Amino acid sequence: MLIRVAACLEEKTSKIGGVTNPTDCATTNGSIQVSGSGTGIVSLTGTASGTSGSVTLPYTIPNLGAGPYSVTFDQLLMIIQMAMDVLDRLNKILMLGNV
Repeated sequence: MLIRVAACLEEKTSKIGGVTNPTDCATTNGSIQVSGSGTGIVSLTGTASGTSGSVTLPYTIPNLGAGPYSVTFDQLLMIIQMAMDVLDRLNKILMLGNV
């Protein structure tokens, strides 16, 4: 019933702000709050896994079941994703010009 959190937050201004345990072992209504400041991407591994889009801290990871989790906040990954989005848009514009 306990959400165990192994924090490995890369940004020094972020930390685990709180954990809400699910009401029982069969539910997924637990959450982890990542507190601090900054904009980046939050990654979750463990019993459930996933990556957020761009978020600004504080940020709450919802809908978690019981189990161990590792949370990472990464500002560099967000910058790389933004650059890829810009390149993708430029590519589409260039392709339109070649039609």
